[in-house]
Amino acid sequence: MVGETPVMTNEQVKQLLSQPNIDSLIGARDSAILHFLAYTGARIGSPGSITVKDFYEDKGFYVLKWTKKG
Repeated sequence: MVGETPVMTNEQVKQLLSQPNIDSLIGARDSAILHFLAYTGARIGSPGSITVKDFYEDKGFYVLKWTKKG
C-alpha cells in the first residue's frame, strides 16, 4: 500500500459526516467543511480559500465557484 491514499468506506464517511452538532454555528460550519471535502475530493486546505462571494445562485441552482490546485 506504499504510495496509495487509503480510501474510506461509505459507512465510515456517513459516520464522519454525522459527527458535527449542526445545532451550533461551529458545528454547522464543521459539517459544511466535511461535506465539501467528502463530495468534491478536495485537498484539506481548499475550504480555507473559499469566501462567501464564491457561493451564489444562478438560474435556480446554487453554485460554489472553486478552483482546485494541481
